[in-house]
Order: sequence, then structure tokens, then C-alpha cells
Amino acid sequence: MSEEVLEKDVQRLIFNHPWLLDINFENIHELGEDGGLEHTIDDVRPDLLCRHKLNGRPVIIEFKKDNFYRENIGQILEYRTRVILELDKDDSKIKKVFGEKLSTPILC
Repeated sequence: MSEEVLEKDVQRLIFNHPWLLDINFENIHELGEDGGLEHTIDDVRPDLLCRHKLNGRPVIIEFKKDNFYRENIGQILEYRTRVILELDKDDSKIKKVFGEKLSTPILC
């Protein structure tokens, strides 16, 4: 009997240990309890939003259980756009964390 690894399992693993993707990725404790895990931005929820420790840029991470397709590129680009649009919002939690660095997110 084999146990299927779900996308949510991998998502939770990387949330708990973001350095597995990159030694400089960290959770965003300033965002509260979710720390960047499916943090709602406008009306979308990227799988994980982290911070790069060295340059302070946001890292948008999207997990896919199966193959990566062209439409998945559009999905993460939409997340990027939503993150950048947070620059225009005075009440944005991620703007308070990243400031102008929101304009240059890392996509993963």
C-alpha cells in the first residue's frame, strides 16, 4: 500500500523548511500565523510567499504535483502582477514588509 504525496504535503514541507528550495529563503513572520502560506493577495492565493534573506525580495512559489504546463506560467505571472499591484495600496500587509522591493519578486 503506497501513500500518495499530495501537493499540499510538499507545500507544507517547504513552508516548514524553505531553505530546502534555497538556503536564503525564509518565512515571513510579519504576515501573522500563515507566515506566507497561501497568503491572500487581492483575490488570489499563491501557494507560498517567502522572503529572500540576502536581498529582501519577495519569493512567489507555486507548487505543481504533476507536469508543469504553459498555463502554469500564466498563473505565476498573474501572482507576480498582483504582488506588484500591492505597491499602490496603503493598507497592504506585504507592502509593509517589502516596500519597493515588491516590484521585483522572484518566481519559483
